[in-house]
Amino acid sequence: MERRPVFIITVPHAECLAEHLEAGFHTCDTLAVRAANELSAELVRIGAEVVGPIVGDTNRTVRGDLNRRVSRGSPFRVRVDREIRSAKLPFVLDVHSFDPGSGWDYSGPGEPLLVFLDGRERYGESGIPERIIGYLPRWLAERSSAGGSWKNDIVHAAVGLGARGAVLIEFSEAELGTVDKLREVIAPLSGAIVKI
Repeated sequence: MERRPVFIITVPHAECLAEHLEAGFHTCDTLAVRAANELSAELVRIGAEVVGPIVGDTNRTVRGDLNRRVSRGSPFRVRVDREIRSAKLPFVLDVHSFDPGSGWDYSGPGEPLLVFLDGRERYGESGIPERIIGYLPRWLAERSSAGGSWKNDIVHAAVGLGARGAVLIEFSEAELGTVDKLREVIAPLSGAIVKI
């Protein structure tokens, strides 16, 4: 019997502060929890095992960014690390969302719908963002971008903890803010992810 793939979904920037939102500061990922829940449901529907979403409980301006090295040892990161160590070769999906004009390296039409980042010190070292994009339908691949940053510590640390891979996924808050638009992207995204 073939073993079902295991995915651990994290959402470190879920906690929003009303005063920041009212002032227009993007200190939380307003679409990330909804995207993570939709992604989790779709992965389960197509036969994967999912842990999470594991949702951060602090705003990054209050007690530090849960996706940075300095947050190792926080209750959120301890749980993430424990789940990675206890699962059988999990794949970590670190879910975020971005506001318009975030400045992603993207040359397609309008804003990208999805941005994939690896957590390696040298971009492209893992090849995971490019492989996911390669499995997406053309219409979605053309509205996606890939990059990397060692600052993404959940992704960076995951492989060292026993994960078979990890990727940070950014969802466009402007383009995917409705449930219908988000679900239109989630189904093909989930199909691409399970092929990795």
